[in-house]
Amino acid sequence: MPEHPIRVLVIGADHSSLCLGDGFDVRLEPTAGTGRAVLADDSTRIDCVVTHHGRVDCLEALETLREGYPEVPCIVTLEPADRSIAADAIERGATDYYVANGSSSLLATRIRTAVGQPPRRTLERRNRRLETLVDNLPGIVYRCRNEPGWPMERIEGECEQITGYPAGAFERGDVSLGDDVVHPEDRERTWETVQDTLDAREPYEVTYRITTADGSTRWVWERGRGIYDDGDLAALEGFIADITERTEGERKRRRNQRRFEAVFDDPKTIVALLDLDGTLLQANQAAMAYVDEDRSAVVGEPFWETSWWTENVADKVEQWVERAAAGEYVGYETNLDPTNGENERISGTIRPVTNEDGEPTSLIASARNITDQRDRNRRLEQTRDQLAVLNQVVRHDLRNHMQVVRGQGRLLADHVDGDADQHLEAVLLAAEEAIDLTTTARELTATMSEDEAELKTIAVHRTVTSVVESVRSRYADAEITVYGLSSDVAIEANEMFESVVHNLVQNAIIHNDSERPKVDVSIDRRNDTVLVTVADDGPGISDRRKGEVFGRGEKGLGSPGTGVGLYLVRTLVEGYGGDVWIEDNEPTGSVFVVRLPIDEESVTSHSTERVD
Repeated sequence: MPEHPIRVLVIGADHSSLCLGDGFDVRLEPTAGTGRAVLADDSTRIDCVVTHHGRVDCLEALETLREGYPEVPCIVTLEPADRSIAADAIERGATDYYVANGSSSLLATRIRTAVGQPPRRTLERRNRRLETLVDNLPGIVYRCRNEPGWPMERIEGECEQITGYPAGAFERGDVSLGDDVVHPEDRERTWETVQDTLDAREPYEVTYRITTADGSTRWVWERGRGIYDDGDLAALEGFIADITERTEGERKRRRNQRRFEAVFDDPKTIVALLDLDGTLLQANQAAMAYVDEDRSAVVGEPFWETSWWTENVADKVEQWVERAAAGEYVGYETNLDPTNGENERISGTIRPVTNEDGEPTSLIASARNITDQRDRNRRLEQTRDQLAVLNQVVRHDLRNHMQVVRGQGRLLADHVDGDADQHLEAVLLAAEEAIDLTTTARELTATMSEDEAELKTIAVHRTVTSVVESVRSRYADAEITVYGLSSDVAIEANEMFESVVHNLVQNAIIHNDSERPKVDVSIDRRNDTVLVTVADDGPGISDRRKGEVFGRGEKGLGSPGTGVGLYLVRTLVEGYGGDVWIEDNEPTGSVFVVRLPIDEESVTSHSTERVD
């Protein structure tokens, strides 16, 4: 029995003629108008309306009631002769009809049934709303059998947009959700999750990948439940939503989080997270190593007021924070005030963290300790000062003395003969070599003293021609030939490129044991580089020695090799962005190869050139 009696409003019938039995509270109203008044009374609850054809036209009464109260079940009572209007009554919104036959028990049953189910129009509206909802859902609504592959009985929504397959392909069995769409690596896990949940008679929820019709991979979220008939599982009904963007966004967020944690936990990098107003939110362990305080003592404080900074730096730090909060990427270099009393030097940045609209939301301050680099720079400065002194000695004192020796020796040439003449020639040759050595030492010192060589456009042909003419005047017995190409070639170098060519050509002569040394100098363009080769017909260089002659791996004048000249060659060439190596010449001798990048903007055409 219901907890409360069913309240029935009877319009147009004699209350005494109705005997509905227990469980009913019947109220009589003579007309549809008075019946509407009862329905309008919020203090009166009516569960069902019964109209009687004997007193009023049931169709008019029905329309009058339905205009304002479509949700209240309404049963039309007809005489046996009026069965023909039953269909019209149902069409106009009647929940049911009753043919009076003298017994009220059937009417009571009809009333209970009507109260226990929604009116037909209500069902129709609900169905329409449900269809509209399904058509506008960002996902798939389905009903399927709980069998391998999950055969679909019905599937609606954004099926084709998500899977690439039309709904009909699933319903006909042409495509299987479980066998064709669920990603192979997720099939077993998804099936087991659903079955375990169904065993517990609970709704299931699972996230997995699918392979669409075009072969792409998407992420979906599915929620459903079992539909049971007399306790037996008859079907599954559920909803599938595409969460690819959300999943990828979450994966990207986690990836960025891992990257941030890797940077934040870097033991060699000082990292601090700041609010836009400069309040310190967090600092990593590397940062805390420079202060004699607990993290809780500095977190929540203005960054520039923490004990990392000396008093004369704090104002600058505040300015850097303000600039970063305005969206600027601020780089800085300054000293820390660490607890160990040493003045540590750091170099770092304060940069904004922005949202999707590019607006700063927080700040990250990071830095690295460059104290060792600072100390190395100081030592380098000292070395440069020492090299400057050495350069002064070599260029002026030693060179001047050797020029005096050479000049005095030449004056003696007319006063000696015989064996003395040979000794004098040896003295003059040694003086020349010593003067050459001072030139090489001066150039090497200048190279080592420069922070960064200022490069400019150098025409390779002019440099080679100048060097060859100079060496020819000095070594008259040598045969030097220069080969050029049809296009002039320029490189980015400086005046010391002449020393590179001079050292290679001169070495090709002085290390040649033939009476008339032969040297070929070639300039060969190869795409965006130029090769300058110096080939001789001397004794050659063994493979083992080819790497040693440049003093590779050594950092001073005492490195092994054939002399300071080749060390200077390698140093200069690498400074120009090139490289140098040695090959064998045929049938004998060596080929020194210098490869340098071309300065394309300075290339000009000229005729083929051969210098003999």
